Amino acid sequence: MLKIIKGAEQILTIKDNGFPRHGKNMSELDILTDCSVIIEDEYIIDVINTQEGEKKYTNCEIIDATGCILMPGICDSHTHLVWAGSREDEFALRAKGASYMEIMNSGGGIQNTVNATRNISFEKLLEISHKRLNDVFRYGTTSIEIKSGYGLDFDTEIKQLEVANSLKRFNPEIKTTFMGAHAKPPKFHNNEEYLDFLEKKVLPEVAKRKLADFIDIFCEKGVFTPQQAINHLNEGKKYGLIPKIHADELEYSGACEVASIVGAISADHLLKASDNAIYNMKKNNVIATLLPATLFNLKSKDYQRARFIIDKADVPVALATDFNPGSCYCENIFVTMHIACQYNGMFAEEVIIASTLNGAYAMGLNKKCGSIQKGKLADILIIDAPSYKFIPYHFGINPVKKTIKRGNIVSEKTCYH
Repeated sequence: MLKIIKGAEQILTIKDNGFPRHGKNMSELDILTDCSVIIEDEYIIDVINTQEGEKKYTNCEIIDATGCILMPGICDSHTHLVWAGSREDEFALRAKGASYMEIMNSGGGIQNTVNATRNISFEKLLEISHKRLNDVFRYGTTSIEIKSGYGLDFDTEIKQLEVANSLKRFNPEIKTTFMGAHAKPPKFHNNEEYLDFLEKKVLPEVAKRKLADFIDIFCEKGVFTPQQAINHLNEGKKYGLIPKIHADELEYSGACEVASIVGAISADHLLKASDNAIYNMKKNNVIATLLPATLFNLKSKDYQRARFIIDKADVPVALATDFNPGSCYCENIFVTMHIACQYNGMFAEEVIIASTLNGAYAMGLNKKCGSIQKGKLADILIIDAPSYKFIPYHFGINPVKKTIKRGNIVSEKTCYH
C-alpha cells in the first residue's frame, strides 16, 4: 500500500547533486512547502504538491505531519555504539580537573571499557547494543557507523564487529569500522608489536568474514604516530577496507595529513589540524567530520574551526555524535547541532546538512540516504517544530515526533513537549 506524508510546514529535501555539500552549498536546504511525500514499500517515489498528490495517488495510508517539519533521517558517521560497562567515575574525575590523557595513562579511559567488553558474552553485548540502537532511532538516527576498538585483542574485536553486523537485521544502513588501533594494550611492548599483531592476526579474519567496511586508527601524540597510521591504513586497503582516521583530536600530530596521503573517506575530530592539511583534504576528496559534543564534554576551551574549513578551505563537513562511553556519552545529534552552532560558528542550515547528506557521504551511503527525493530510501523524520531554525535552537530535548525508517514508523512519541 502507498503511504503519503502530508501536512508538513516545510520539507527539507536537501537535494543530492552527486557530491557532498561544501562552501555555500552547505546552506541550501531546498525547502518545499504545500507538498507531500509518497512512499511505496521502502522508497520515496514522489515529492509532490499536496493537492496534485491527492489526485494522483489514491487509497494511501496517511502519515500526518501537520504543523511539523520533514527532514532526512540523521546519518551519524562516527560512533562507538557497541561496548560494555560505563565510566561515570571518570566523568567525576574530569569534573575535578583531570584530563582525558591523564585518565588514560593512569589505566582508565579506553582500557576501562576494554576490560568490561572483553568480559561480557556475545548475547549480552548484543542485547545492550540493540537497546542503544533503539535509542538512536528515537533521536532520529536512521543510518549509523559503528566502530570496534574496545577489544584490543582477537576475540573481542571480532565479537564487537559481529555484534555490530548482527544489528543490521534491525537497521540495514549500519556501516562497520575495524578500529583495533584504538590504543596499545599493556601486554604489548610497543606500538609496532601491537600493529603487527592486528595486521597479521586480526585484520585478515575481519576481511575474511566481511565484518568491516572501514579501517580507522587513533593518530594522536602518545597513541599512534602518523607513519604508523599510514602503514596500518594502507594495510587495511589491501583487504578492501576504506580508511578513516581519528586525527589531531587533542594536539597537533600531523594526523590530518595522513588522511590525504592514504585517500581516507573522512578525517574526524580535527581540532588541531593544520591549515595546509585541511586544504589538502579538499584536493583529495576527504570529508571533515566534526565531533563538537566530545570537546564540550571534555571541557575544551577550543573548538574546530568550522568557518575556516567551510569558507576558506571549501571542505565538505559532516557532523557526528562520537557516541561512546568515555568522552561523549550522548546519542542525541540535536545536542551536537546546538554545540556546533554555538561554539563552531556553524549555521542552522549547515548543521542539518552536515548531519544528513554529508554524513551519508562520509559512510558511502549517499545513493540511498541523506536527502528526501525520488528513488532514495524513505528514511524521514517528522520534527515537532514550526521552522527548521528551531532544530538547533531548542536544545536539550528530542524534537523527533516520528522516525520513519525504510517507509515504516520505528519510533513515535506518545506525548510531546
